[in-house]
This record gives sequence, structure tokens and C-alpha cells, in this order.
Amino acid sequence: MQIIISSKYSINDLKDDLQAMHNKLVSRENVMYLLTDSPNYKRKILDLYNDLLASGNAPDLFAADEVDVI
Repeated sequence: MQIIISSKYSINDLKDDLQAMHNKLVSRENVMYLLTDSPNYKRKILDLYNDLLASGNAPDLFAADEVDVI
């Protein structure tokens, strides 16, 4: 799975992509996440990646009721 960052790519788009990847992992599909360097990263996107890399957790990725189902 490769995410292409553009100037219109938002934090919500990133969360949607991360949710899709997470759902593939839960269903035991093999997933490789490819992140390229891009000058188009917004600060919020970089902060989310930093949290994900530092703790393995992306805050507020799923709503509380979705977490219960997972």
C-alpha cells in the first residue's frame, strides 16, 4: 500500500488510509506500507506519523464504538 501525498491530501485522508491498512492487517493480509519523502507533508500529518512511529499508536484513528468491534 502506497500513499501518494498531494497538496489536497488531508489528515482525514491519512486516517482513512491507515484504517484501511489496519483492517487488512486484522484480516491477516500481508501489508507493506511505503512512505516516501515529499515536500507536501502538512504539519498535522507529520505529527501523526511521529506518534505512530514513536508509540505504535495513532491517536483517534478509530472512534470508540469502532474499537469495540475490532
